[in-house]
Amino acid sequence: MVDPYQVSRVYSSLYVLGNVPYYKILACGGDGTVGWVLSCLDSVGQDAICQSPPLSILPLGTGNDLARVLRWGPGYTGGEDPFSYLRDVIDAEDIKLDRWTVIFHPNEKEQDDVKVAIANDTNSANTNEDTTTIFVMNNYFGIGIDADILLDFHQAREENPDKFNISRVYSSLYVLGNVPYYKILACGGDGTVGWVLSCLDSVGQDAICQSPPLSILPLGTGNDLARVLRWGPGYTGGEDPFSYLRDVIDAEDIKLDRWTVIFHPNEKEQDDVKVAIANDTNSANTNEDTTTIFVMNNYFGIGIDADILLDFHQAREENPDKFNSRYGT
Repeated sequence: MVDPYQVSRVYSSLYVLGNVPYYKILACGGDGTVGWVLSCLDSVGQDAICQSPPLSILPLGTGNDLARVLRWGPGYTGGEDPFSYLRDVIDAEDIKLDRWTVIFHPNEKEQDDVKVAIANDTNSANTNEDTTTIFVMNNYFGIGIDADILLDFHQAREENPDKFNISRVYSSLYVLGNVPYYKILACGGDGTVGWVLSCLDSVGQDAICQSPPLSILPLGTGNDLARVLRWGPGYTGGEDPFSYLRDVIDAEDIKLDRWTVIFHPNEKEQDDVKVAIANDTNSANTNEDTTTIFVMNNYFGIGIDADILLDFHQAREENPDKFNSRYGT
């Protein structure tokens, strides 16, 4: 437990640490949190003995791009040992981080009130009376269409934060709701493709492009759907990625048959494990009468073959290291 007197704001903490010769910081959040802590150091650290303390990251953000680059991982799942993580923070090697100062002169003819307001409200910005804005960039910055899309993403997340807590796929599809046409590249196996399609079912109903074409980079165990659609039996890593992306762009759009299956469990054959898996399936909608609705994207089985595949699925979930290739199964 933490006593309320042990909790303080970042500025207050850094000011108190001004006379400490050396210390480390652990920023818990995403890229925005890291940038905010660094901006606090810029403001307070100039008069401190330790002006540039090493900063570690506990990745709790949406993208965690800076944490990935600095090898702190793609995201904290909660299953890691916190004491082991703190030891890594203590033992981590200190490296330099490049940072840029960008001076932004807005064009009077293109004064977008919303964008200017966001620029003025940014923590890392220092705005002068002549509307010139100075940004300190810690990771990357964009100019043009990519920056405009990311700004739309930021605004959508600020307006609807509950829609951005589920997964990055849902968040991306929600932001792309006003884009008239785009393509998706699903990197994984049949399960990944089915999951992305279920996300489209949930988010795409209100989008302009309700059924964007979906390509597959086959990284799964069987990759049956990728084989049928001629995306290959599996990605080996030796293919030219740019050539693969060109194939995605040039690929012909074809329709994919999908089925809705309504499952009524037999009371005499209530297998708790199988019912639990059915209820926990992402593509399932379970009503109070235990009737489960599945959307099948590739194939489904009934009887002994389905029972064998379910046993296979359970074994793979329990021992994923033994299912890294089709020959080890």
